[in-house]
Amino acid sequence: MYPFRTHVWLVAVSVLPSGLSLFADPPPATQVAVATVNVIARSDRHGDPLPPGAVHRFGTTRLRHGSEITGLGVARDDRFIVSAGGHTIRLWNWNTGMPTASIHEDWVECVAVSADGKFLASGSGIGRLRLFDATTGRELRTFAGHSGKINSVAFSPDGRLLASASTDNRVSMWETATGKLLPLLARHEGAVVSVSFSPDQKFLVSAGADRMVRIWNIETGAEVRRVARPNDISCVAFSADGKVVISAEADNTVRFFDFDTGRQTIQLKHPAVVVDISLSRDGKKLAASTVRQTTHIWDVASGKPIQVLSAKKLGGNRAAFSADGKTLVTAGQGVLHIVDASKGNELQIHVGHNSGIRAAALKPDGSRLATADKDGTLYIWDTATEKLLKSLDTAARSIAWSSDGTCLVCLSDNIRLYRFEQSETETKLDIETDANPIAFAFAPDGRSFTVAYSDRSVRIWGIDGKLQHVLKGHNQPASAVAYSTDGRLLASAAANSVILLWDCKTGKLLKQIGECGDPACLAFSPNQDHLAAAGRDGLIALYDVANGKVLAYLEGHDQPVLSLAYSPNGKTLISGGQDGYVRLWETVSGREVLRFKGHTGSVNWVGFAPSGRTVYSGGDDTTVLAWDITQTSETAAAPIDLHGLWKELASLDGAPAYRAAWSFVKRPEESVPFMREHLQMYIGVDAGRIADLIDKLNDDNFMVRERASEELERLGQLASPALQQTLSKTRSLEVLRRIERILEKQKAPEITWPQQRLRVLRAIDVLEKIGTLEARQVLDRLAKGAPEVALMNEAKASLKRLSER
Repeated sequence: MYPFRTHVWLVAVSVLPSGLSLFADPPPATQVAVATVNVIARSDRHGDPLPPGAVHRFGTTRLRHGSEITGLGVARDDRFIVSAGGHTIRLWNWNTGMPTASIHEDWVECVAVSADGKFLASGSGIGRLRLFDATTGRELRTFAGHSGKINSVAFSPDGRLLASASTDNRVSMWETATGKLLPLLARHEGAVVSVSFSPDQKFLVSAGADRMVRIWNIETGAEVRRVARPNDISCVAFSADGKVVISAEADNTVRFFDFDTGRQTIQLKHPAVVVDISLSRDGKKLAASTVRQTTHIWDVASGKPIQVLSAKKLGGNRAAFSADGKTLVTAGQGVLHIVDASKGNELQIHVGHNSGIRAAALKPDGSRLATADKDGTLYIWDTATEKLLKSLDTAARSIAWSSDGTCLVCLSDNIRLYRFEQSETETKLDIETDANPIAFAFAPDGRSFTVAYSDRSVRIWGIDGKLQHVLKGHNQPASAVAYSTDGRLLASAAANSVILLWDCKTGKLLKQIGECGDPACLAFSPNQDHLAAAGRDGLIALYDVANGKVLAYLEGHDQPVLSLAYSPNGKTLISGGQDGYVRLWETVSGREVLRFKGHTGSVNWVGFAPSGRTVYSGGDDTTVLAWDITQTSETAAAPIDLHGLWKELASLDGAPAYRAAWSFVKRPEESVPFMREHLQMYIGVDAGRIADLIDKLNDDNFMVRERASEELERLGQLASPALQQTLSKTRSLEVLRRIERILEKQKAPEITWPQQRLRVLRAIDVLEKIGTLEARQVLDRLAKGAPEVALMNEAKASLKRLSER
């Protein structure tokens, strides 16, 4: 994303008087472990286990794969369902919908289950064919031979053979037990898209991009028949009795051909291209799934439809029948459904989204969570109980609550604005535009929103539908936009360009900030001093809004970062990415301090609760998770080493300092007096105070000289410049001796001033989180006499936020 990455850190030259402008000196190059979370066993409201660190789940993991499903199978005895997609193969309990096993794969394209249910086979996008034990998930064998993507894999009815079809134009056949490649010289004049065995195991049928359906003799390897088609073919299969070959073609039709003559016997028309077909084992029903995520169930004998399962409810792009043919499993955008094949009703209902979370928003008071999925459904949840309160049909691409929490504003792909009042009335407003929308952002007050368009313009609209400003300045369409928390500023970023900063009231371009490669998201810090920008390369850059310079690069995600959010006090930045991780970063050090892994797919949205102690993340696995970020290694009843924690609070590594900070927060009765005592040395320290202490080094009273020496030693590098200056001028042997001793101890200080500065910043944050009268009194003293203006302003900002609670 960013052009210069030789060094991870770029340290600000000067320190700005703001809550987020103080970065530590560059930390050592060695990598340190990120904070881990306490393993506390928790469950969601359905009784399903939560990942470590999570406290709530909105939605369910039951029958949720986590990414688009490209392969589906059912064990012959209905013991389990297997789904494949993305980098994962998952096994599911048929009766509960709970996941029973997860196998990590290369990008998996297809999967098959042996007839006895003992084995799984998968084909990947890099041409690798693998065999697994279906009970343990253990890999048994890899079959080498294909040089292209594997599109289809099938077991013979007795499980002895395994066939695969690939983009290398070949059909290959293997002995399952030995992995031996058999001499089946089956080729197409183009990629092979589908393969299937006949019930008697004598023949293999394949279909290719050459628009040919070919039938091969398994024993001899010879081609025995071919049927040319005028259309592209997506899949083929044999009928239950082996007398008919079935093909799905690009003209939205499924056709039945007589095996012996090649004559068409049945034709089934669909409203969209069929990408998958499945026959019940008795051959009486056929399920055809389309590119539109609809599944059509047919009676084979009559050619009449039994049920049509819609895209937004129970349909999918894959389907598989149960052993008795009475039940159908459908799968598509990451969700499986178990459906009564005759009645069309879902047999296992698990409340939650049926596709990945696209956007979400927390009500300002944190009591409600709104979530929008990729299929056009919006849910509103109670954050305390995980209970679903309301469901709405609206294809929201971005959503936001108004500042008073009275309404929710939703922006759809076609720029349709919805406003849901608390009275549950609904108003809609269509906005006609001459360009395609790309990126969206709502003003914090919910009264206006910004849309970036394909024509490179950025337009600000009022929620009344009136165009307020057209912003032009990018030479490429902007892919990310964000408002400052006060709504005065707007940032927009386009690929391989600069980030532009705009005045929202006037529409005037204020300045350019930095350079970016391919930005995915932007976020302003609460005080508008910093801007975080995340790229598709996984890198996060923190910019100083005042001068446009980079303060730090945050590296951790190895795939695109898709969402960013600052904590209410700006001390923490949270990121979510395609790698499935939620990462927390300390803004004063730029270090990753905590990470969570609980989503089974990409994390598309992250946000902070108003308290700043809980973060939320929504992903492709259809769920939103709430995470407790107050993770420490201590329990409330365990003894605590305050001095050890105070030392960790000065660490240049963010993780131990983060743990120490929350340990202090959880012990306010002990922590505040301790901090009051240890912060005393930083209060009221100015040039006059240091000069007075140096004068006392020559006092007639020995105890006065001793106390002055001790205090100057405690001040460390704060007093060093004045001591050096006095050393070059003093004629007193007593003063000379004491200063030399003090400076000698400072040559290799255990804790340097940059570390002390970090410790004070973190202590201020701890006192703010504690928030008691005693903690505020300590903050008040720092606000009036900290050794740097920036530290004084940090304390003042903390007091201001506490007063606004």
